[in-house]
Amino acid sequence: GNVFGEKPGDNNGGGGSTPDDDDIAVSILASPLSGTSPLTVSFTANAISDQPVDIARTLWEFGDGSTAVGERNLAHTYVADQGTEQRYTARLTMYDTEGNSDSDEIIIIVRGEGQSGDDGSIPTVRIVVGTQGTVDSDKARGPSPFDVLLSVDASNLNGEVRSVEWDLGDGTTATSLVVPHTYINDVDETEVKFLVTATVRVRLSNAVENLITTSRVVTVDGTEPDSSDPDTNLDGTGADGAGGAACGGFGMITPMLLFFSLAAMRRRF
Repeated sequence: GNVFGEKPGDNNGGGGSTPDDDDIAVSILASPLSGTSPLTVSFTANAISDQPVDIARTLWEFGDGSTAVGERNLAHTYVADQGTEQRYTARLTMYDTEGNSDSDEIIIIVRGEGQSGDDGSIPTVRIVVGTQGTVDSDKARGPSPFDVLLSVDASNLNGEVRSVEWDLGDGTTATSLVVPHTYINDVDETEVKFLVTATVRVRLSNAVENLITTSRVVTVDGTEPDSSDPDTNLDGTGADGAGGAACGGFGMITPMLLFFSLAAMRRRF
């Protein structure tokens, strides 16, 4: 048969298949498979067929809207917006002279460079924890019950948010762009932390859609103890304290005052 390039499966991606009789098997050789934008990737088309391969019909689709025809070896440059990681699926389709065809795909991962912040992080999509009735708030901690408005900030990206899938960290989920939610601290602890995760689908300026996942911790403080409730551990209030029945003296003051108060009220009315 007619063979050129590596055998299917002996490359950095794709894999292709072994051709049946009167068929063709195609695979892609690509390097590098990932890197920082702008990333130039070298591609090689591989084919095995019992018939001559029709190189002129070779079709490359690079996954970013660009195509190339009639080339076995070529290079393509990918770009990614600041602070993003984009996945492009490159597709190769080849034909033999009998019209048989086969395709193979390979994923290229491109990381966009970003301007580092004061903490060295790269700006990207982030979760905003707003509070009810407050303009432009971003407060990820509050007392139980903690009412919040969850949203995402993608202002550092050159694109728009298309959808958001939320895991609110307390067993609930949501799919709206802005989510009102109430967090409850119902355990006997000073604080409870909830990990909120948003999977954001963004449409970038080059019309490529990308998924970005980001997380943030929401901390909910426990409710303050009610000061009006007696503390039975304080002296003079518990059964075994200074005011208990076993101690006498002060333990009789309250009943005696109550008795004289009631007597005075009866005389007044």
